[in-house]
Amino acid sequence: MSKNVNEPTRRTLVGIAGSSLGLLPISAAAASPQSTQPAAGHPQDSFPVYNVAQFDAKPDGVTLNTQAIQRTIDAASRAQGGVVYVPPGTYMTGTVTLKPNVTLYLEAGATLLGSSRRTDYTKGCLLYADGAANIAIRGRGVVDGNCQSIWIRATAPIRPGDFGWIAGSWRPSAMLIFSNCQNVLLEDVTFKNSPSWTIHPILCDSLVIRGISILSPLNEIGRASCRERV
Repeated sequence: MSKNVNEPTRRTLVGIAGSSLGLLPISAAAASPQSTQPAAGHPQDSFPVYNVAQFDAKPDGVTLNTQAIQRTIDAASRAQGGVVYVPPGTYMTGTVTLKPNVTLYLEAGATLLGSSRRTDYTKGCLLYADGAANIAIRGRGVVDGNCQSIWIRATAPIRPGDFGWIAGSWRPSAMLIFSNCQNVLLEDVTFKNSPSWTIHPILCDSLVIRGISILSPLNEIGRASCRERV
């Protein structure tokens, strides 16, 4: 029987929610990505998985998936928390807002690709959270800021012999902005091609950044008055 690549493997599910935020492994009852019901038992012992594919996200690199991804996050938030699972594929998106007790999990081979249109950035960034507690972005996937579609080639040398890239008429202020958040985890994800700052946490408590990769021609991490950061 062929495997549906949109479904997380059991190994993925075992580790998908485990983190320093206290999100414990998902039990077998919550293993189906179609299920939006918590597993039986104590609510802190398991979290439902919400697959963006079940909310009509299209991994074709062309369809704008902002609303589909946001609907998935909102569904997890309404259930008091959960894991938003992004299977392999390229998902173009504008600004999405993380909510309390939600983990955004990017499977290996999954890419969140920033839109090239200014109107798609309602918060001036790709990933946004404000005043949210217990949030995480994890997995072996990629967040791609798509700077090549926002910056333009210089028509005159920036420096002698250097026809580099320059900002166009606009650009997002950062790829990720988390403001006034508590218990934040960024783990294993690759952030690349940011058109501005890559990661910009502001006034966050208990921020853990572990095992991520940043591939960007511009600024990487700016931390503004964050406490207990690792």
